[in-house]
Amino acid sequence: MVNVLYWLLVIELIGLVAFSLAFAILPRLADRGYSVAKPLGLLLLSWVMWMLGSLHLVPTNPYTLWAALFLSSIASGWYAYRRREEIIEFVRRERHSILIGEGVFLLVYLAWVVYRSYDPSINTTEQPMDFAFLNASVIANFFPPEDPWLRGNDVPYYYFGYLMMGNLTELTFIPARISYNLALALIPALAAAAAFGLVYNLIRAHGGSALKAVGFALLAPMLLLMTSNLEGVLEFVRLREWGAASFWSWIGIKDLGPVDTSSWRPNDYLWWWRGSRVIDTLNAQGGSLDYTITEFPFFSFMLGDLHPHVMSIPFILLFVSYSLNFFLTPVTFGSRWVRSHFGTVFVAALLLGGLAFINTWDIVPFAVLWAALLIFKATRQQSNWKESGWPRVFPLVWPPVATTLFLAILMYIPFYLSVDSQASGILPVGEMSTRPIHFLIVWGLFLVMLLPFLVRQLPAVFFLPPDNPVVLCANCGTENSSESRSCVDCGTALEIFKNKKEFWPRAVVVLALIFLPFFIWMAWQLGWSTLTWSTTPLVVVAERFLNTLPLVLLLFVALYSLIRYVESGASSAMVFVLTLISLALLLILGPEFLRVDDLFHNRMNTIFKVYYQAWIILAIASAFGLYFLSSMKLPSGSILRLAMRGWWGLIGVFFIASLYYPVEAAFTKSGQFAGDTTLDGLAHIARSSPGEYAAIRWLQDNGEEGEGVLEAVGDSWTSYSRISSSTGLPTVLGWPWHEHQWRGSREPFEGREEEVSTIYATPNVSEAMRLLDKYDIQYVIVGPREMATYGTGGMAKFSQIGDEAFSQDGVTIYRVRE
Repeated sequence: MVNVLYWLLVIELIGLVAFSLAFAILPRLADRGYSVAKPLGLLLLSWVMWMLGSLHLVPTNPYTLWAALFLSSIASGWYAYRRREEIIEFVRRERHSILIGEGVFLLVYLAWVVYRSYDPSINTTEQPMDFAFLNASVIANFFPPEDPWLRGNDVPYYYFGYLMMGNLTELTFIPARISYNLALALIPALAAAAAFGLVYNLIRAHGGSALKAVGFALLAPMLLLMTSNLEGVLEFVRLREWGAASFWSWIGIKDLGPVDTSSWRPNDYLWWWRGSRVIDTLNAQGGSLDYTITEFPFFSFMLGDLHPHVMSIPFILLFVSYSLNFFLTPVTFGSRWVRSHFGTVFVAALLLGGLAFINTWDIVPFAVLWAALLIFKATRQQSNWKESGWPRVFPLVWPPVATTLFLAILMYIPFYLSVDSQASGILPVGEMSTRPIHFLIVWGLFLVMLLPFLVRQLPAVFFLPPDNPVVLCANCGTENSSESRSCVDCGTALEIFKNKKEFWPRAVVVLALIFLPFFIWMAWQLGWSTLTWSTTPLVVVAERFLNTLPLVLLLFVALYSLIRYVESGASSAMVFVLTLISLALLLILGPEFLRVDDLFHNRMNTIFKVYYQAWIILAIASAFGLYFLSSMKLPSGSILRLAMRGWWGLIGVFFIASLYYPVEAAFTKSGQFAGDTTLDGLAHIARSSPGEYAAIRWLQDNGEEGEGVLEAVGDSWTSYSRISSSTGLPTVLGWPWHEHQWRGSREPFEGREEEVSTIYATPNVSEAMRLLDKYDIQYVIVGPREMATYGTGGMAKFSQIGDEAFSQDGVTIYRVRE
């Protein structure tokens, strides 16, 4: 309990110190950045210490971290004192939203602390890898940290998220085996507060009342973190025996089929895993032909992988919040804009570059978001569209876009100089395609919420005859006379096309943008591919077109409406939300045509990462979309009124259906919330192998940065390499397959596995000493895994090579003599 409280107090302190900066750089947001002050402060503190450590100027340890936080608090206090009257007035005005947002943060934090106390073990999937990088970040004084699983080499991965959690670990003096689980409670709490604040700021920017903004903003963290895709509904249907074998064959989710006994709750432990593996194509034997990952945030936090795509969520929302503040700020672009607004560009680059360092997959979509917003801002300052048009915008925009991207890389250049990658380029997707039913299962909740929002944009999209008696305002939905030039309620310029000449030029451009990936893919499919199925290329192309057509239509409405609203000067909040929706739909459609090529040579990782980004974006857009729908007047016709109310009912049904999975999955994976509670992620080792647990604790207390350990090499996703993972002290070779993935080649560790085997198995002391010197090893582990892997014949020699530093329950640590 003390650790839980101390961790909370430190992040609250960081948020309080950073609020002055947020208040200064986010003046256009109703909450002045309070909802994102904690991730902002954590990112800034970690970036400064990382840069100083990368330049070998200042080591990172608890004392230097506290010194940096102290100096930051002095600067923050000085600024707060200078602006005290303005800050006091802000707090008085926004006290309710601040308290509710803080309540959301605390509630989510404590809820996940409770969950993790029932499911704390760091022992499966990618958890040992994540724990290894967290420990490496904690023990490192300078950067990059040494790879715990490849002695003598730098961490080849994007590790900023681990470093930030490691800095918190050092600030709180909490052992990493506990802070790992506290981090998994903190990240959703930061994300929940940021999502609440972002939607609150969007609604207030749109003109909504504070009360309404708070109400709908509370939906954002629920949609982001507490809902699931609709696979859970299928689990319930399956348990009730409501589907025939042919139905489950048509659904085509691996291992999801009819059961023999009716039940209300799942009985098999791993049923919840299927929710993250929805999209697939199965062969006649039920094997995967198109294996993909369809994770969503609740699944991730329940699973317990402290992975980059998980840690990036609050920082994505921080960047989106900063982008919203920029979009709401009056701007006049010119030749000297970058120079006169360098602070704006610098902060954007710092946040965008941070996203790449946390999770490299994030830099492209959110760089596109930033560039799009710059283009739209420049567009709005053009006074005469008939004569100037869009081409005049790009000369104004490319300098700030290029400068932002350049600085985003420059400010993190030490990371780019050390990182490796398995990615080798962008390739067209083969004959695999996502079936519409799988689209519906994954995205049904958000689509049912956003569909009426997009439908209400249709008056601004399609040609309306001049004698149309009523024009719907695209901004607020109010009915206006066709003679009106602006909305009687909100004053927004009304969009009605008197002829098709206004529609088709823009429509052609939008369609070209949407179909460009499709045409690239089609050219490859028809001209250069070699199909493996018994289908012709034309059939594959036609199937792909039909499968993606519904999403293409939605994207067309979103993009075309966006262009019209940008040109007409409609609400900035509406333009911003439509930009988010368009970006999310592009992310969903993209993997149907193009994929990042990696060692798996399929679209698994592409769908995994871009779907995750789309989920985050659509959760925000959906919460705003529901607010927008609730603010509109009901249609005048009785049938339309009935349809609208029926759709609200459908939204409610989908929302409730999306809650079945989180409730039941958490109940199943936590062991029905029974048993002892702890936040020690290694407690399972203490129960199953007390000697190994004691050895880990001994090394944590006695090992130092720069020292290396030797332990057995074995397969990934097993208990091998557990000591190096749990201490951060590097071993000769950890999980070989993971090193291959990170580095894109086996060359950096070629021969190491055989040399580790030689060290353990050979009776020759000189040979073993030569190899131990080669890898600069200070500690040799001899335990059950080592003896099971290499036998016992060569183990006696270690008493001649080193001193017995630790021994308990069959686990011995030898300290190699110098």
